[in-house]
Amino acid sequence: MRVAPNPSWWSLARRDGRLQLDGWDLAALAAKHGTPLHVVSARVLRERVLAFHAAFAAYPGAVRVCFSYKTYCPC
Repeated sequence: MRVAPNPSWWSLARRDGRLQLDGWDLAALAAKHGTPLHVVSARVLRERVLAFHAAFAAYPGAVRVCFSYKTYCPC
């Protein structure tokens, strides 16, 4: 059984019947820039990188956190 994704998993919100990411109206962005359009929250990426880095705080050696971001579209 496939479950519909919860918008909060990606820090999305519904406001006034519109889907938003960090206050940006996604339908308006798609209308302006065309589709497909991939929008990412810089705020969420920063939070997750910092949390990942903090997880290694007790590690005795030097740690360097590098990340990459890849989109997946099952279109």
